[in-house]
This record gives sequence, structure tokens and C-alpha cells, in this order.
Amino acid sequence: SEEQKKIDASHTFWNKEGLCKHFGNDWSSLTNEQQKSCEDIVSYLDERQIFVDGKNIPKVFTLGEIVPDSFFVDKNNNNKVYLLLSGGANPSSKNIEISTRTALLAVNAEGARIRCLKFDGGAGNPRLHSLLLNGKNVIFEHNIVKDQSGSGIVVTEVSDVLLASNEVINNGHLAISSYGASKLHLISNTTQNNSWKWNYIIKKYPAFDGWENGTKFCNVKESIISKHSSVNDGAHSLWFDGSGSSNKIIQSYFDGGVSNEFTDDSLFRGNVFYGKGPSFIHSINIQFDHNIVFSKSSGFS
Repeated sequence: SEEQKKIDASHTFWNKEGLCKHFGNDWSSLTNEQQKSCEDIVSYLDERQIFVDGKNIPKVFTLGEIVPDSFFVDKNNNNKVYLLLSGGANPSSKNIEISTRTALLAVNAEGARIRCLKFDGGAGNPRLHSLLLNGKNVIFEHNIVKDQSGSGIVVTEVSDVLLASNEVINNGHLAISSYGASKLHLISNTTQNNSWKWNYIIKKYPAFDGWENGTKFCNVKESIISKHSSVNDGAHSLWFDGSGSSNKIIQSYFDGGVSNEFTDDSLFRGNVFYGKGPSFIHSINIQFDHNIVFSKSSGFS
């Protein structure tokens, strides 16, 4: 769809050509090792998921890295799956599920209200989001979004969307992301243990540290984030990027870094930044008052 093309244009890291830009070169100029790292990451992000007795089992890059309660997919051997269970358990004694549905919900209608539902185990990847809000004046509240292979919630270039009192937990990529939205309000949401796929990638390829963690807004304008809690969502709990403006972050808690990059006229008021990751502001006309920043982080620069 045209909307998906817009997302792809802003979300180029999902393919190897987009990832290679991290090295500052085009694909043909990369070393064999750099090319392999990009190909490995794309392959890792695109894979679907395995659940054992309802528990999400992480995937590893190579067969040599497999540990109890993990799996490996051998793309060079007809996508053969290797699954190792703790205690040497026989898979036939377990309830083994594989997520296959790439889209759990796509909202295109104006004025839709989605509440008190659970969205669990979608097989979307960074290009195929499981939960897509693409309608104006949408309210999404009191829902649980967990164990998506890709991002938890994605909001497109629409206006007047409210996310309230949702739990966004244990999603492989971003917790909440938006590209080009305006008047997007996040009120009393909890995000926790998201971006675990990227955290795993960073352990193997430290050069990608800080990429695509937590909640990320690109070219978003006039958004409000209030009473938000982000715990263990990666190096960056919150990241504003692009040519956005006039965003407000109020009375929220972040235990990772917070970055406000090229997004002007923003307000940070009454927040707590515990800060396990880097935090920086690369913008103009920023109001920063009555916040608490713990010294465990590198602080704000």
C-alpha cells in the first residue's frame, strides 16, 4: 500500500542496503565481514517466532550459539529449525506454537475505538507491523500488546490518535513507533522489556548500539507523552528524530536514554530519567524544567 511505502522509506534499516549506511558506505564498498553482519541482522529480524507452553523462545544467530530454550533456523538447509529445550525435554511433551500471522490488526477507519483486548504473538517484522493504526481520531486504550516479533504499536501519518493505559511488553523491536503523525497523545502507558531483538543484535554487533530501541517518533508534531513508564526497553527509552516539533514529555519515567534529535520547540517537564543509555538534545528552543536525571546515565548533552 502507499502507507506501507511511506513507512518503508522512513524505516530503511530493515534491509541490508539500509543497514550498510551505518558504516558510512554503499553496499559495494563494504568489506565481506560488514556485508555478512548486515545480512545476518536482516535474516534475524525477519524470522517468525516459536512459543513453548506459551513462552516466547528466543532465536540465535548460529547453531553454535544455541542454548536451552532457544532455537536456530538454518537458511542454508531449507530453513531447518533446531530447537533445544531445557532439561533435554522432548518437544512432543510440550505445546509448540509458531506465529505465522504477520498482521493482527490494521485500523484504517476514522473514529475507531479499540479497548480491553490482548494482541499476542504476531509474526510481523520491521517491515510488516502486526498492529498498525492508520485512521484519524482513533482511540486505543486498556489493551495489552505483547510478544510481537516486530514493533508493538505503529501509528502512521495520521492525526488525533490517543493511546491510553496500554501495556506494551516484550516486543522484539520498538515498543511504540510513529512516522509523521500529528497530535499523537500517549497517556499512562507502560512499555517494558521491548527491543529484545535489537539488544541481542547489539551483543553480537556492538557497532549498532543505540539503534531502534524503545519508543521512537520520526517527524512527529504536537505529540504529548504524559505519565508514561518505560522500563528495560533498550539503550534509548524514547527517541524523537526528524523534522518534528512542539512535542511535550510530561511526568514520565524512563530508565534508558532519551534523545531529542532535530526536533524543535519541545517541552520536558517533571520527568524522571534513570538513564542506562546516552541522552542528548540536538535541537533548538527546548524547555527542560523540573526533571530528575540520575547520574548513572551520561546525563543530557
